[in-house]
Amino acid sequence: MLDVRLPIGALFFILGIMIAGWGYTHAPAGSIETKIGLLPLNIDIVWGWIMTCFGLAMFSYARWEALDTQEKALKAAASAAAAASPAEAVAQPESPAESKPDES
Repeated sequence: MLDVRLPIGALFFILGIMIAGWGYTHAPAGSIETKIGLLPLNIDIVWGWIMTCFGLAMFSYARWEALDTQEKALKAAASAAAAASPAEAVAQPESPAESKPDES
């Protein structure tokens, strides 16, 4: 089943790159007025990078969850296989220090 975070992450990543690219290639449309004067700020660049980071976060989180789910499934399968065939389990030999008889 497709996780909705994958296409949303890809969408935001692609749109963020497009908006940031537009901001880098075009002059800012307006300026923000502050106490010290006009602050030239290209809002397309800022929001392009914010959208790109959000898209990467969504995509990464979706992939991380998928890998975590696969890891849990593999661990469950391994424990089920070990529980199903206990006769095939190999006994660990004792170390020489543990098998030494008491000298009393």
